[in-house]
Amino acid sequence: MASIATETYNLYGWGQGECTALRISLLGRFEAYKGNVTLPVLPTQKIRSLFAYLVTHRERGHSREVLADLFWQELEAARARSNLRHALYILRQWVDGHLLIERNEVRLNKRRAYWLDVQEFEELIAESRDLNGEKRFEALRKALALYLGDFLPGFYEDWVLAEESRLRSLYQEAAETLALWPRGPFVGSPSLEESREAELKLELAKAHRHTKNMVPAYTLAEEALNLYQQTKEPIKQAQAYILMGSAQRHLGQYPKALDCYERALALGHQAEDVPTEWRVFNNLGWLEWNLQHSKQALAYYAQSLPLCHQAAEPYGEAVILNNWGIALLDLEEDQQALERFGQASRLISTLGDKELALENLSYRALAYLSLKRLSKVEQCAQRILELLQQGVGGRLTHKAHLNLWRVLNVTGHRKQARQYLEWAYENVMARAGKISDRALRESLLKGNRTNREIVEAWQKQQKR
Repeated sequence: MASIATETYNLYGWGQGECTALRISLLGRFEAYKGNVTLPVLPTQKIRSLFAYLVTHRERGHSREVLADLFWQELEAARARSNLRHALYILRQWVDGHLLIERNEVRLNKRRAYWLDVQEFEELIAESRDLNGEKRFEALRKALALYLGDFLPGFYEDWVLAEESRLRSLYQEAAETLALWPRGPFVGSPSLEESREAELKLELAKAHRHTKNMVPAYTLAEEALNLYQQTKEPIKQAQAYILMGSAQRHLGQYPKALDCYERALALGHQAEDVPTEWRVFNNLGWLEWNLQHSKQALAYYAQSLPLCHQAAEPYGEAVILNNWGIALLDLEEDQQALERFGQASRLISTLGDKELALENLSYRALAYLSLKRLSKVEQCAQRILELLQQGVGGRLTHKAHLNLWRVLNVTGHRKQARQYLEWAYENVMARAGKISDRALRESLLKGNRTNREIVEAWQKQQKR
């Protein structure tokens, strides 16, 4: 999905070492580059949020007074202004001329070359509305390729949540329009071949799953499946079934998810497709864990791991080992859980996947807590906090916040613990808010184990 960003990067010559253009990504993560060099992580999430605010609202200048009040409203005016001066000093060094920091106001310096994924995304959506046929189709596909996740995941300021909602609406508009091909605004355009249309449907289903929009993810995967059945492609059918099963599992619809996984597994066996088989076994393990059948989950992980190793997919191995450790925690096999988490961590360090590292650390902290190894708990918690401060989290943030709440609550940091539980609850309720069907919304909140644990913990906290 990152192809359009790469194309833009090359188009402006940003792959050349001497280029000083600034490249900023806020969709799905917070990243910034100068030329082909990644900029160092800013020291606090507050400063990252300030920078994101300035580039998101790039069409105008912002008074220092307003910025100080917006970002440090809990402090007295003099202290807020002092914090703003310090933050702006850091940002001045960080982007070197890409911000105009004047006596009374601050703004993005639009005379300096920059690229912002949010701006590119919005422009492609706007451009598509004036296009027809295949040109509209291509503009929308490029827009979807840029949307690697919700705006600034792990940030919870009011302005962020408002922007997240607005951009997600644009994303859904683009995805829903694309799903009409070749109908709707594409009438009169050449029809896609069935295999290409199926590929589009599957791509859209994955995009919806990535942003936790499970209802349209399921619908589009089912449409892709119907097309793949006509083109007689068993491996693609299996992929569609896996997507359908994952959507149903996240919604707490376990019998339906199980049926999808079993059909995918049968197709994988038929085609002798090892990647399909390990994915299904891993998903079946996660399904059993959700149902609190942890011994059965372990059996599925034991089948999944050697197949994944055979397929030479280290990311998959890390995921399976993490899941295996989580199931062992349920069975109070804490030392064995740590061994699995350690194996996963070694793989993750070679992959550089910070989201997976965050999940690994948060569950490892629980294992150390059960073993009363408090110094290790503190080390894990500190590293988790560092990753969250860097804006790492994405689809796993609610899990990390739940586990931090558990750890901090037991280690005596109850006020701080409550904040992380509140953020986890907000994350879950925001995802539930995307679902209009009441029964499915309730299933998401009560059927999905992690969501249920977060909601129940928050409700108990509120009663105290």
